[in-house]
Amino acid sequence: MVKNSKKIKSPTLLDALLPVAFLLALLVSFALVYKDESTPNQVALLFSAAFACFIGMKNGYTWKEMEQGMIETIKVSMQAVLIL
Repeated sequence: MVKNSKKIKSPTLLDALLPVAFLLALLVSFALVYKDESTPNQVALLFSAAFACFIGMKNGYTWKEMEQGMIETIKVSMQAVLIL
């Protein structure tokens, strides 16, 4: 069985800036709607992470590859978290 060769595109500047702009727009809109409640901030972060995953999938990454990248990043930062 021959595996399908996939083409992974390098992200453009727009691909890199869209999740940040999406997060800022959500944070501002949630701050205006919910005033001082902090729960919508976590919801905005979750939605922005999902949006970033969709952009990664658009560029040819699989969920498994993105998940592995997340795990590696958490591993690298865990030592600093434990020190704190």
